[in-house]
Amino acid sequence: MSVWQSEDDVIDCIDIYQQPAFDHPLLKDHKIEMVRPQMLESNASRTPVFYQKWRKRGECPEGTVPIKRLDEVDEELIMKMKRGGPFNNNVSFNSADAFVHEYSTVRVEDGTYYGTKFAVTLWNPHVEPKELSLGQAWLGAGLNEEVNTIEVGWLVLPSLFNDLQTRFFIFWTVSLIIMFDGSFVIAHIMYIYIYIECGYVSSKVILGDVIAPISKYGSQSYDIQISVYKAKGNWWLELGGEIVGYWPAQIFTHLSRSATRVQWGGEIVNTRTNGHHTTTQMGSGHFASERYSKAALFYNLQLNTIEDSPTFQRPRYVSPFTVSNGNCYSLLRAQYQKNFGDHFFYGGPGYSSSCP
Repeated sequence: MSVWQSEDDVIDCIDIYQQPAFDHPLLKDHKIEMVRPQMLESNASRTPVFYQKWRKRGECPEGTVPIKRLDEVDEELIMKMKRGGPFNNNVSFNSADAFVHEYSTVRVEDGTYYGTKFAVTLWNPHVEPKELSLGQAWLGAGLNEEVNTIEVGWLVLPSLFNDLQTRFFIFWTVSLIIMFDGSFVIAHIMYIYIYIECGYVSSKVILGDVIAPISKYGSQSYDIQISVYKAKGNWWLELGGEIVGYWPAQIFTHLSRSATRVQWGGEIVNTRTNGHHTTTQMGSGHFASERYSKAALFYNLQLNTIEDSPTFQRPRYVSPFTVSNGNCYSLLRAQYQKNFGDHFFYGGPGYSSSCP
């Protein structure tokens, strides 16, 4: 069964036991966890404020998972856009075909973490071709080339989806060593695997599909609420109270135990295609100093420090924030508030007279 949104936008309903996750050699004999963890079950009745437009056309039946059909993708290009990262010492680099990554983030580190829960406002920034803009959380363990990450949030990525719409995504790495051998990419750091390596159990949420509604500058703000937590040995993902699926622990090395750092914030890729800084925007496209309803926002940042525990708590300490290029993008920590918890604003317009 398939759900057709248009000729170029097709959702396939795949038998849950035939989903592409089982193409991974480490999951050959994996048994799907069909019973959700008990720790966040109280969220199950929460009515999500987001929607994915594909469900207006139909839904996948029980026992299947919805997977977005993609055309042929430039794998090497996508890998260049996502190699590096905030947990790699070589975050930005310059070469003839440089893909410079710029960040506005906060983090906790040097701890033992079993999850994070947060909300992030949805925006639709301008993005140049062969670049990206995103707002996400990273959970990481391991160092340099051996880094493992779990990443989740929203992005605009025209190189993969051939449009400029805002989409819900996941991503993960087990290594930053890129090696093509004709059959397997060791790094696993491609959005091509956006659905493949996370065991799906939801028939309602599609990874990589358009997510809405989008916030309006100076008016209504809309967000998504995301939880990632380690339970029953695996890393589970919830979106708005709906279990999406999980990353089986055996696909990781360092993250098979726990995360040692967690990071939240924005990222863009700057290719300097026109000989100057990119016009790709981060967040709302406005600086953090504009604050509520105008700048992009992460709020209610929480951490889980006990495996299989239902308890999330405020971070005891958040490291000083990282801003790669303060003339182009910014970040502003805000004081704790009851409605927003621990929160911060981030974003910016990119190229301007002060961002040459």
